[in-house]
Amino acid sequence: MFGKRIEKLASLIKDSKKIADIGTDHGYLVIEALLEGKTLKAQAIDNKKMPLLRAKENIANFGLEEKVSFSLSNGLDDLEKDVDYIIMSGLGGSLIISLLEENLNKINKQTLILQANRNCAELRSFLSENSFKIEYEEVIFDDKYYEIIVTKKIDEKIKLTDKEVLFGPYNLKHPNNVFYNYLEDEYARYEKIKYPSKQVIHKKSLIKEILTKRK
Repeated sequence: MFGKRIEKLASLIKDSKKIADIGTDHGYLVIEALLEGKTLKAQAIDNKKMPLLRAKENIANFGLEEKVSFSLSNGLDDLEKDVDYIIMSGLGGSLIISLLEENLNKINKQTLILQANRNCAELRSFLSENSFKIEYEEVIFDDKYYEIIVTKKIDEKIKLTDKEVLFGPYNLKHPNNVFYNYLEDEYARYEKIKYPSKQVIHKKSLIKEILTKRK
């Protein structure tokens, strides 16, 4: 209904009683999840008044307002206790890290669905350092590439290799055609850089290694 990215994010919600959509904006994810029966209730959170009002209007247009609580707040500051899924999508990786870091004590059994628009490697590194296990990942294409991470807090430390941080442990174990296409496009983009940094050269070599093993 609202595009492939929103549909994919909603599809990753399983038997939820209540989700929290952080940075809800238009409220599209909340609407999709409720209409598809992915969750019974939702908390729509945004730190800006106008986006939250816009989300309220959109959700009301679908007759779903009684199933949604609205919070004008930052990140997880006002996270409700009965939330079992936390979704952060369409934000930068650095912002997601900051929002999680500020309220790590509020995260225990919830499943996190994260879609960072940039700095995904930094996000994976943060997750591993803070004992979050990446349970699922997927690269999708919806006018551009999006990386989606599903993760959960566990009791043990998670150690990721450099390659896993850059491209995702699940993606590397379960690569699909979209993931390979993404890597090919990344490699082509790096090829155009006249004076690549050591980091770019390193990433290119890893991408080439992955693509060489493509079945």
